[in-house]
Amino acid sequence: MRFQTKAVLIALVLLVISFSVEAGTFEQIEIEFGPNYGFLDFDDPMEIWDPQWDWGYTGGVYLTIPLSSQFSFVPGLRYSHLKNKVEIVNSTIEGNFSMEHNSITLPLLFRYDFLENMFFIDLGPEFSFLLSSKSHSDYHNPIDGYVNETEDISDNVKGYNIEACVRVGFTAYRWNIPLAVNAAYHHGFTGMAEEGEWWSDWTTREFSFSLSYVYQFGK
Repeated sequence: MRFQTKAVLIALVLLVISFSVEAGTFEQIEIEFGPNYGFLDFDDPMEIWDPQWDWGYTGGVYLTIPLSSQFSFVPGLRYSHLKNKVEIVNSTIEGNFSMEHNSITLPLLFRYDFLENMFFIDLGPEFSFLLSSKSHSDYHNPIDGYVNETEDISDNVKGYNIEACVRVGFTAYRWNIPLAVNAAYHHGFTGMAEEGEWWSDWTTREFSFSLSYVYQFGK
């Protein structure tokens, strides 16, 4: 990860922690882990490409800072291993290629609790910082024969992404079970390809599903 990206990430984390402390006492902390379902939305795909979704994984930590009886500020820190897959549809080329993005994301969400705090919905922006990125090729063509290779492309993609997140969850701690089940959609807005390096630019799409351990302070 580039030095500038590290510096921005550290500064944002410290800013969120500082704001959180000033805003009030943490009500609870959520530690989550689960699979994600990723897609790269190419703006100019080749005719022989068939872009598809693929499975990865994600995990994170969220803090809940109450603003009222039903509204809360929920900052967090999330890791995402996002993958996609592109099948090559051509009579002479058979196979696929894929990419994977590993990133640290800073969600800044606002929560609304309803149905006696059994369910919640979170909404807000996310700021992602790329840790690494790779491409995988696995195909056969008449000229090169069988190609199966992995390449580090971290220097050829942008080191950041701006996303919007919608997250819903069901909690069980009202029955003294410190667990929650969550599902979220993360919609990327930043074109990830460095100019001049790729045939097409792309933005990220991600569904995440997770099980959370919820610790409530003072309970």
